[in-house]
Parts: sequence; structure tokens; C-alpha cells
Amino acid sequence: MSGILDKKQRIIDFIITEEGRDQAANGELRIHYASFSDAGAFYTEKSGSYAEDISNRIAFEVNVKPQDTIVLENPPLFAVDSIAARQSINPFQTKDFKIAGTNIAKISESGQATTLLTGSAYNKFADDICTSLTQNFHDMQIIGTFDPFDDSSGFEIFPEQKVFDYFPRTNNDNGKTTESFVSVESCESLFQDERLSHLPNFMYLPPVNKSTGDDLVALGEYNNFNREAIDGFDDLISMLHDPQKEIPYVDFEFAETSRDNNILVQPIEFANDSIQKLAIIDFGEFIDDDSKGNRVFFLGKMYPDDNGNSTYVNIFTVILS
Repeated sequence: MSGILDKKQRIIDFIITEEGRDQAANGELRIHYASFSDAGAFYTEKSGSYAEDISNRIAFEVNVKPQDTIVLENPPLFAVDSIAARQSINPFQTKDFKIAGTNIAKISESGQATTLLTGSAYNKFADDICTSLTQNFHDMQIIGTFDPFDDSSGFEIFPEQKVFDYFPRTNNDNGKTTESFVSVESCESLFQDERLSHLPNFMYLPPVNKSTGDDLVALGEYNNFNREAIDGFDDLISMLHDPQKEIPYVDFEFAETSRDNNILVQPIEFANDSIQKLAIIDFGEFIDDDSKGNRVFFLGKMYPDDNGNSTYVNIFTVILS
């Protein structure tokens, strides 16, 4: 967050939040947007819609507040570390809840006491928790821009929700029906995942030497353990519409939205007395024949295997058109 200081000295002073410092330490800090808030401004009947002059007021130094964090963040996954490999969420606080790891505590109305949620309370307060997560965004009091040429400034989505029924696969072994499970050790690691095989860092790149001409000569024979990469958007759609798999889907329509249509999506799972944020893979943006952009995201979970590798298990595929 930043704050306006003495106009004769520094104009704006800012500090990086704790989450920002953690990301910077891991080389993951990426600044894409900047927003401005008038939370420290003063409006009076005399000044009207203009902020009053604050040169004669005492200005506080910039500080970090709970509402400065609006996105749940998973810590880095280190498969070789059994403690760091546990899925959890970095500490996060809203007006009504405190989240630490997989635990959630409800804050009393007075703000002096907290009650740790257990059992069925997670499902009971699931909607309240999700609503509370967006409250930080409103509490920042970010200044917006009114677009006089936009017919709509609201946001409505239809349908508002979708419930997918889960039917576990079963095996009939010696007359007994049991559920089928997949071991993490049997799943492809990240460097073998077809969802990442199109990226340079995950491609099959055997070492080669340049000959006297322009031809490349392989240094040896190296097996390609990667799965075949998904060949563009059409190939992905064919996989999702495979009649043998019968993958259920739903189309959400933005019935009312702005021209920019900026949205923030946070996939969260409530299960087994815990809260988790799903891992997100940005598959990329594709332009179809209608010149319409399609942004594809994979939502799932990360698991470490016994070999020290990270494995991604996909749950949802989201296409924003």
C-alpha cells in the first residue's frame, strides 16, 4: 500500500505487503496493475465531490492492513520437503474470518474473540466465507472510472451456480465392487504433463550439435517420456467432447457486464474440515475462426510424489470467451 506524504518532500511512499515480499523472495513477484484509493481523503459539505485540502492535517505513514490482500495464495510447493508439500493457504484475514493454512476462525462482532470452525460449520459458512473474501476488495475503496459510453456498469451471471454430480469409478474384483483410486506415483509429473508440453521449459529437447552445415546432429539416443502435447484449441475441444468420456459441462453467460469485462476468479474447495485453493494453469489464449479470443485455464491440485517431483491432477477446465 502507499500513502501521500508531505508535498515538500516525498510525494508518495509505498511498502510491499508481506505476501509481496514472500513472492519477491521466491522470484515470483509480478506487478501487472496499479490501483488508487481515496480511503485517506476527506470529503466535506463544503468541498462537495472534491477532496478537501489535507495539508493542515496529520498524515499517517503508510502501513499494511488486512484488506490490502484480496487474493488467496498457495505457498510454493516443494515436493522434497514433506512439511512444505502440505497443501495450505497463506494467512488471510477478512472482516469476519481469519484463514491460516487449512483452518478457518470466525471473528466475533466485537472483533475481540475468534471461534475455530470445525465439522459441518465449514459447509454452513461456505457462502459467507466466499462473500467475505470479496469484502477486502470493497474495503480498499479503490477509485473507479465511469464510462459514459457504456450501457451497463453492473455484473450479472447466468446461471448463478452449477452442481456437478460425482460418480466414482468402480472395479468388480472377485464379485466385490470397490472404488478405483489412482496413485500419485502412477500419474505424470509436471515435466510430462500434456497441459504443459507446449511450453519451452517442458518440451522434449534432446542435446544436439551443429554440423558443418545447418543440420543438427543428435549427441545420442534419448527417450521421450513426455505425453503428446495438446495441439491447439481445436484439439483441446475434441478431448473435452470425447463421447466415450461424457464430460459434463456448463455455459455461464455474462448477462450484464462492462465493456472491459475484468473478472477475478478464485477456485476454492471446502472439504474435510479444511479450505484449499485449487492450482491454476494458464494454458494460453487462442483465436478461432470467428476472431474471438478464448482463454483456457486448468483448475486442479498439486501433489508431491516419492521421487521428489510435483504432479498436477486436473479437476476443471475453464474457457473464457
